[in-house]
Amino acid sequence: MTLASASPQRRAILEQLGVAFDVRPAGVEEETRGEPRAVALANAERKALAVAGDLVLGADTIVALDGDILGKPADARQAREYLARLAGRRHEVVGGIALASGGAVVASDVVVTAVDFRAAGPE
Repeated sequence: MTLASASPQRRAILEQLGVAFDVRPAGVEEETRGEPRAVALANAERKALAVAGDLVLGADTIVALDGDILGKPADARQAREYLARLAGRRHEVVGGIALASGGAVVASDVVVTAVDFRAAGPE
């Protein structure tokens, strides 16, 4: 299997499962606008389809608050803004996964996890 991601966390998961795989990051730009479940699934599928291989795994994880996708923070200031928005609230972590073979998606799924984020101090 080929993992279409440079994510160390995704590598670790496959290693823990004992899956034989090679790594070839997809290099596709991730969409960050739209309905979170649909976006996570579409991103995962695009990644899986962007890499040649017999069986390619693409995945995407999105954090959503009130239906809005919080993209990867551009800098430390934006990261602090995101944490302030999440503090004391419930948000969703949306995971999309797709398997591609022969240039077509053969399996895909989306999982949503509700996360309660405790309020924190100013630091």
